[in-house]
Amino acid sequence: MSYDDVEIEDMEWSEELQAFTYPCPCGDLFQITKEELRIGEEIARCPSCSLYITVIYNPDDFGDSAEERPPSEQLQPIAVSCLHILSNIVLLLLLSHSCLRLV
Repeated sequence: MSYDDVEIEDMEWSEELQAFTYPCPCGDLFQITKEELRIGEEIARCPSCSLYITVIYNPDDFGDSAEERPPSEQLQPIAVSCLHILSNIVLLLLLSHSCLRLV
């Protein structure tokens, strides 16, 4: 069971940890990263004890947009369509069949 439900607006962003943080009763900080929020995680854990909190946030605010990802991680469009591939296969089959008739 979650120790508490906390709004993301009540948490602080830590540049050092690259995570949203919230004070834990043990003296450490609950932590959750933007990447965890982006994939739908809602549990912020304390690294020093077994407590965790449920983070309340709008998933749309952390959606995975291509503009935020480095170019190496962005999806590239596929240049060749399935129809084009199939037509090439059919053409090769016809050519190979024609070559067999010639032999």
